[in-house]
Amino acid sequence: MLAQHCCNSHRITLQSSYTSKRIAIFWTVSRTAKAHYDGIKAFSETDQTEDLKKITVPTLVMHGDDDQVVPIEDSAKLSVKFLKNGTLKVYKGYPHGMLTTHADVINPDLLAFIKA
Repeated sequence: MLAQHCCNSHRITLQSSYTSKRIAIFWTVSRTAKAHYDGIKAFSETDQTEDLKKITVPTLVMHGDDDQVVPIEDSAKLSVKFLKNGTLKVYKGYPHGMLTTHADVINPDLLAFIKA
């Protein structure tokens, strides 16, 4: 149940076997409760402010506004303020696992940013 909640998979409508395969790959990579706990613990207890201030290269911060794991107000919207050359791209209705569940949209946006 924790794994299901972490990616908001209860909100995902599978529209193709391609999407289904991508979700299966995501769960294969991140299937242990211990790994989830350690990741959440590390990110929630680490102040990354000073590290973000040191980044000078163009940086794209991508975040779904329906992320139930890492709220956008407490992460992306704060992080981009500390970046010297940061750009925030918000995806309406996208969940925490958007890189996997919406790769068809995310990948072209990421590629366009890199090419710019």
